[in-house]
This record gives sequence, C-alpha cells and structure tokens, in this order.
Amino acid sequence: MILNSKMLKPGDILINDRGFISRELLNKLKRERQVDVYIPLKKNMEAYEQAVSIAKEQNKWLAHPNKKRKEQEIAFVEGLGYIGGVKSPKKT
Repeated sequence: MILNSKMLKPGDILINDRGFISRELLNKLKRERQVDVYIPLKKNMEAYEQAVSIAKEQNKWLAHPNKKRKEQEIAFVEGLGYIGGVKSPKKT
C-alpha cells in the first residue's frame, strides 16, 4: 500500500515507528519513490551515539518546542548516513 500510495511524492519524508522497519521496503521507498525515511533512534544505537556526539560538538542547542519539556534541549543533526547502502534523495 505504501509503495503504491499516490500521496507520497519525491522529496517527501515518511517517519516510521521502529516496529515498522523493513529494510527492503525502506530502500524501495528511497530508491524508487525518492521518499526520505526517518526512524526514531534508541539510546543504544550507534547512530544515536554519533548524533549526540555531533550535537555536543556543534553546540547549537535549542529549547524543546513542547512547553511540558522545558528542561530539555534539542539539536538538529544531519548527515548520519543511510540504510543498506541507499543514500537519501538529494534536497533541491
């Protein structure tokens, strides 16, 4: 259903739950549909550790937008890699 959805266009971003991970499906979305796929990270994942390390190095922390999390800060980190050898589509 997702591979054939007319709602997804090249350059769209699909955010998945970790329970939805199917490397074959995600790679097809990236390759064939040019849809970028995001999966939330767990603290014990290498990519999470890399993202935190880069965020600390860049030191560009922002207040969390959710007022209930006023004690938390966030940072945008990009360029952490790709899944299964398929790079994310280039942004225009």
